[in-house]
Amino acid sequence: MKEGKGYRDEAAKRRIQFSEIELPAAGMDVASAIDKLNEGVRAQASDPELALKLGPTRRGGTARDPVRYFRVTGTDRTFVQGLVGRIGTTGRLHAVLVIYEDEGPAATPSCMERDGKALMETVSIPVGPAGSASAGPVAPAPPITLTTAAVEELKRQLGPGETVWMGVNREGAEYSYLLDVGEKVPPDAEKMVVQGIPIAVDRGSLPFLTGTTVDFVAGGGFKFDNPNVGRKPGTGN
Repeated sequence: MKEGKGYRDEAAKRRIQFSEIELPAAGMDVASAIDKLNEGVRAQASDPELALKLGPTRRGGTARDPVRYFRVTGTDRTFVQGLVGRIGTTGRLHAVLVIYEDEGPAATPSCMERDGKALMETVSIPVGPAGSASAGPVAPAPPITLTTAAVEELKRQLGPGETVWMGVNREGAEYSYLLDVGEKVPPDAEKMVVQGIPIAVDRGSLPFLTGTTVDFVAGGGFKFDNPNVGRKPGTGN
C-alpha cells in the first residue's frame, strides 16, 4: 500500500485520506476483485484489539469503477472507510482506500455515509496502456461546469489577476454555496481553469462540488445544480 495525500478542513471538521493499493487480480472481474479486497480490509478492521464496530458493506460507483464502503465506529470517533478500484490491462487491481471523517456539529452517521460515498465516486484512477496506475496521489477530477451565462458573467466580474473562489457550507443534509471574486485565495485551495475561468475551490469542499453545474440568472444570481444533493438547485452567496 502506498500512502497518498490527506486533506483536513478544521473549520468544517472534515478529514479525508487516500491510500493507493495494487494487487494481482488475474482471472477476476473488477467487482470480484474489489469485493475480495474489501473483505481483507474489513478483516483487519475487525481485530479485537482495535475495538471497532463495522457497519454492513454498501455498494456504489460504476461497473468499471465499483465502490465498496462501510461505517466504522470506535470509542471516540466514527468514520467511513471504502474502496474504489479498476482492473489494468496487465490483470492487476488498482485501488484507492478512502477514509472520510466528519466531526461537524450537524454531522450524522447516515450523512457521513452519503457524503463518503459521493467522495469515493469522484476518485479518478487513470490506468495507462501498460496497466499501471498514475504515479502520485489520486485526486478528484475537476468538478465544476459553467453554463454560457455563468462564463459571461464571471468574465464581466473578473479583473486582472483575479480568481473565482468557490466553497460549500453544510449543515446536515443542507448545502449552501459561496462564490467570491478577488486576488486572494486560500493557500490550500485547489486551483483550476474551467472554460477559461480561473477557479479556486476549498479542498474540504472539493468532493461535494464534483459534478456541479453553475449557472447565472439575471436578477437571481448564480445557481448551483449539485447532483450530490437531493433537492432543488442552491443559490450562491
